[in-house]
Amino acid sequence: MLAPCDIDRIAEYLGLKETTEEFTLKMFQACDDGPEVAISERSDARAPALRPAVRADGSCVFLSDEGRCMIHPVAPFECSRVNACDPVSGAAAMKKLAQAVRDSIDYIMHWTWIRERQNG
Repeated sequence: MLAPCDIDRIAEYLGLKETTEEFTLKMFQACDDGPEVAISERSDARAPALRPAVRADGSCVFLSDEGRCMIHPVAPFECSRVNACDPVSGAAAMKKLAQAVRDSIDYIMHWTWIRERQNG
């Protein structure tokens, strides 16, 4: 799951002067299975999730042929900060991220825009 600032940071790292529609649609996907938002009044609430797109073989589009992350210095939040093997720190980090997502109008707009185009 990307933090609200990740798309722009990745684009800048890759040398793009601005985040283009083509880049966003090609390199990211909008998912309906974001983390549960424990800060919500609803126990079943989920945050919208933007993730790096995956290739047909399931690998991340930012993974090189040698199996190395091409954007490691600016890796998305989930890749760089959440230890999936540690449920305690992972859950705390995801709760903080879910709050940031919920509070970011830009993130919600990106998610909605990508989702609409993915679904035709």
